[in-house]
Amino acid sequence: MDYTSSNAFATDVGTGQRLHQQSAAVTTAVTDQDMNGLIWEILAVIKAAGLAPQAFDKTVVASYTQLLQAIRSFQGSFSDLVSITGSVTLTASATGKTHLLGGSGSYTVTLPLAASVPVGSVLSFAASTGSVSVTRQGSNQIFPNSSGTNTVVLNNGDNLTLVSSGSAWIATGGTAVLGNALQSFGNSLGANGYQRLPTGLIVQWGGGVTAGSSVTVTFPVAFPSQMLAAYATYNGASSAFFGTNSINSAQMTVTGNSVNQTFSWFAIGK
Repeated sequence: MDYTSSNAFATDVGTGQRLHQQSAAVTTAVTDQDMNGLIWEILAVIKAAGLAPQAFDKTVVASYTQLLQAIRSFQGSFSDLVSITGSVTLTASATGKTHLLGGSGSYTVTLPLAASVPVGSVLSFAASTGSVSVTRQGSNQIFPNSSGTNTVVLNNGDNLTLVSSGSAWIATGGTAVLGNALQSFGNSLGANGYQRLPTGLIVQWGGGVTAGSSVTVTFPVAFPSQMLAAYATYNGASSAFFGTNSINSAQMTVTGNSVNQTFSWFAIGK
């Protein structure tokens, strides 16, 4: 967009810029170039916000507030609140809006193609019903962490914020991605189990029975870098005792002074 170049333009004394003038002697004409430049400039803002331009209709508020919606979306405010109650495929015009996932039963919301919207475009979801699947379109994956997925499931009370990278949808927030984000803190809480902690520490536990003077215990998961400590203790009330040796990242040997005795073991590593 530029200052007018119409015939009979005036030059502003203060800024030196070209401008329209109107006087008894001369009036600057408003040309097609002036109007097209203005309209194209405004439409560029509207399209950058992911909105589809609408023809003006004084009875349809949305047709003359699109520039306002675009500005609000750029300021971090969502331009609209949209209710969804069943399966739907969203288009580029859905960006910049918060989608309330209601209704009953399970259904699927398919995302727009990431390339169909400007990079940085945002989609927001908030679920008030159970098991709504937000799924990709085409080959675009959703990245709740470093591993892409085809679908993120929102249960009642969950929320999700997605941002287009141009080729994928990046999850930047929301309770719906916590399960994916916490996968690296996996666990198995059985009788022989383990728990990964945020610090990288892994604790493991279990039990066994001595078949002879010693028995090999294989850990539920191997310690990736280092075994720190391992213990075994007798579960009964007799004078039996147990010790551990031949300890490595994947297993250890439990040795006792009698057979057919139950014991518990505990190991720590990282």
